Amino acid sequence: MLGERGQVEVIVNPEPPLRWPLWFSNEIGDNEEAAPITEALKVRAHSLHNYIDSNATWDSNADQYRWKHPDNSYEFNSLIQNFAVDLSAELGAKYKIRFVRSSPSSTGYICLKLDK
Repeated sequence: MLGERGQVEVIVNPEPPLRWPLWFSNEIGDNEEAAPITEALKVRAHSLHNYIDSNATWDSNADQYRWKHPDNSYEFNSLIQNFAVDLSAELGAKYKIRFVRSSPSSTGYICLKLDK
C-alpha cells in the first residue's frame, strides 16, 4: 500500500514480542534481509526493541509491559524519533516513516500509539 503521495509507508514498532521492528507496505514487508537500509540502521532498529526489553517488565496479571522508571517513556520517544529521522534520511522521499510513541500512563503501563 502506498501513502498519499505514492510513498511506501514504513512503520517502526519495536513492541515485544516482535523481533524486527520495521514493516514496509510493499513486497519487503517485515523481511529484515530485504530492508534497503544499512547494517548500522538495522542494529539501531534492534536496539529499540532491546530498550523496551531492558527497561520494562512484563505484568502477567495485566497482560502488559510496565516501564521500570517513569523517564523510560520519554527516553524511548527520543530514541525512536531520532531513529525515524535517520531512517527517513537514508531511505529518501519515496518512503514515509511512521512510528509508535510511548504515551504517559498514570498506571505505568506501556502505551504505544502510532503517529498520524
